[in-house]
Amino acid sequence: MNMTCFRTLAGGWQLWSVEQGWKSMTCTCAYQDNSGRKEMRRRLEALTDGDESKKMHLFNALRNIRTDYLP
Repeated sequence: MNMTCFRTLAGGWQLWSVEQGWKSMTCTCAYQDNSGRKEMRRRLEALTDGDESKKMHLFNALRNIRTDYLP
């Protein structure tokens, strides 16, 4: 499976990405401050209370999207 990750991984996510054989690269995008990443990170932290296992459950849930549930 080819996959590109566009954001910095932290904590357990970084270790997991290394275990998966993903390469780490620094973003040089000029739009980083305008991307909304910080807001989404804040929302994810609030949703999961910072619990890495909850974050992993959300990430894994993206593998099983049932398109018949979508509008």
